[in-house]
Amino acid sequence: MNPNKSLYTAGYAKGAVPTNPAELPRFLDAELARIEALLKLLRTNAMDPTYEAPTRPRAGMLVYAPGAPYWDPGAGEGIYLYTSGGTWMKL
Repeated sequence: MNPNKSLYTAGYAKGAVPTNPAELPRFLDAELARIEALLKLLRTNAMDPTYEAPTRPRAGMLVYAPGAPYWDPGAGEGIYLYTSGGTWMKL
């Protein structure tokens, strides 16, 4: 996995459907693989590390920060909650 982009951070956005019918099987296979990977993470309650601060955090957002040398919201490696006060609180 790319250490700069978490699957949770990236989320899922549908790819552009190819206009060439011959490309549809490969497109569908790739889209379903992406959906499957995200569903597996949700099913196991696993959190991918978030290597960079989210650009648009929202109150209630949970992230797993790996700490130095990557993103460290303030108290080292761990799970953090973004509060309504605009700060990251380690859980």
